[in-house]
Amino acid sequence: SVEMSLQRYFAPKTLSRLAPYLIAFLIAFIPAFIHIVEYSQFSPIDELRHLDYALQITKGHVPKLGDKLGQDAMREEACRGIDYAWLDPACNSATFDPVAFRDDGWQTASPHPPTYYILSGISGRTLRGLGILDGAIDGARLMSALLFGFGFVATFAAGRQLGVRSFPLLAGLALLLTLPGALHSASIVTPDSFAMLAGSGALLAAIRWKKGLLSTRWLILVGGLVGLTKLTNLVMLVAIALWLVIDALSQKRTEQSWQSQIKTPLLMLIAGTLTSFAWMFIQGLRATINPEIIPQNKFFKYDG
Repeated sequence: SVEMSLQRYFAPKTLSRLAPYLIAFLIAFIPAFIHIVEYSQFSPIDELRHLDYALQITKGHVPKLGDKLGQDAMREEACRGIDYAWLDPACNSATFDPVAFRDDGWQTASPHPPTYYILSGISGRTLRGLGILDGAIDGARLMSALLFGFGFVATFAAGRQLGVRSFPLLAGLALLLTLPGALHSASIVTPDSFAMLAGSGALLAAIRWKKGLLSTRWLILVGGLVGLTKLTNLVMLVAIALWLVIDALSQKRTEQSWQSQIKTPLLMLIAGTLTSFAWMFIQGLRATINPEIIPQNKFFKYDG
């Protein structure tokens, strides 16, 4: 029976159905992987903080505002350098003083939820521990590329559910790779790499709920999980909820069905908002310093 199952799975018809999804993954993953190989320096977009968060949380410590950078992350940046006009301490230093790094060495990524960092930290530590990679950063970056690839696949699946043909859908998605910011965030340690998967996953869940293939409870749970990826991903929940509500208002349904079609998308959005802001509130209570003393915050502060 196992042999028969494998034969059905690898049947030409099945493989032809899976091929576009594999292509979608490779379209995203291969350029991101090449970028990881070629871009050896740390990105100035807070990659040091993000890597430190990933290493700290997979060691059992949840960073908070007021923490300083750990030795492992500082050593990796000192040895690789940073893509910025900044001189880090020497790579062979016995220990590193956080103040010698940007922003006086404060850990500034702590307001972000831990979901991405747990995944990237496990990836970085595992590949380094197995001796496959020298440092943790490339393994953590690899997780970003995988999430980006899975986000492409989920977006493709959502488009197919909406009736878009495979080739124009893949061609349209491939245009995203012409945006340097999109490719860069998919190839460094940053929770921004989770954005496409969070948005497309929520959209795919919403489409399946709309077709009666997913329960209300699961759609609300998906909204809560999106809130645990990053605060800015709530923008995508707003867009999806608006689409569902507008569609419900434009359809003639019974009053009970209409209320359900309005209430559920709003509950999905509320769930995501609650989880995201709950994390920020908890981290605000844990903070031991005023965020205004951090150089980066001083630079971006608006007086007016």
